[in-house]
Amino acid sequence: MSQPQNQSATMTLWIMWGAMLFALIMFGVVLFVLTQNKDGFTPPEPDLIQTLTITFSGLSVAELGAIYFLRKLTFFSKLKYHAFESLDELRDGYKTASILSWAFCEAIAIYGFVLGVMTYDPTYYLYFAPPAVLLFLLLRPQLGRYEKDFKWGATRRTSR
Repeated sequence: MSQPQNQSATMTLWIMWGAMLFALIMFGVVLFVLTQNKDGFTPPEPDLIQTLTITFSGLSVAELGAIYFLRKLTFFSKLKYHAFESLDELRDGYKTASILSWAFCEAIAIYGFVLGVMTYDPTYYLYFAPPAVLLFLLLRPQLGRYEKDFKWGATRRTSR
């Protein structure tokens, strides 16, 4: 694949990553604006909120494991064992792993958003959004790094 196509694949990943990260910020803005007017608001049962907070926290931790497992399954194990036949296949695998990971990151923030809307308390969003943003920053696109590894591995395999 030529250099412009490589830049296009990388740019596409950065655009998706940025849009999904921006969505987390917009969730917070919407929640803070929404919760300014509490007229006529009836809070839900405290037991329900406590149960949902514990459940969503547990799901968030489980999603960390899912992110690791899915990235390994869809990309890193194939990369390790040189299962990618072409650079296009590598890029597709990386894109799949990235989109799945970012969706799970966004889900973590959505849990806080749901709790914030239910309680009209934006503090709940602040419990879930920072870990989600941190994960997004850790999982930023790094396609070029893996392309170099693939090219180096392909050169090594053909020289044997």
